[in-house]
Amino acid sequence: RVRNFCPGWEDGVDGANGISITVILKYGKDWMKKEILKPLLLGQEVCALAITEAYAGSDVASLRTTAVKDASGEHYVINGTKKWITGGAYCSWYVTACRT
Repeated sequence: RVRNFCPGWEDGVDGANGISITVILKYGKDWMKKEILKPLLLGQEVCALAITEAYAGSDVASLRTTAVKDASGEHYVINGTKKWITGGAYCSWYVTACRT
């Protein structure tokens, strides 16, 4: 129904979801696949791919955003900026490209 009135918006959100789901399927942990994929595939939630940066554009070889494990070694702390995230204003989840 949204497509009839605003195809660009729907294509952007659907495109963001499609790219992100592929990354979760290939690299995601089991809990991510169990908890996140079903709501994404049912259209209940949206996931966006955050790659583009102010200084690097979409050139992933020039990414400046970093991900470093915290003191517990269990979680990553992400430092950096992302711009122009397709579907980013509407999503529940982000797949983010970072240097580790």
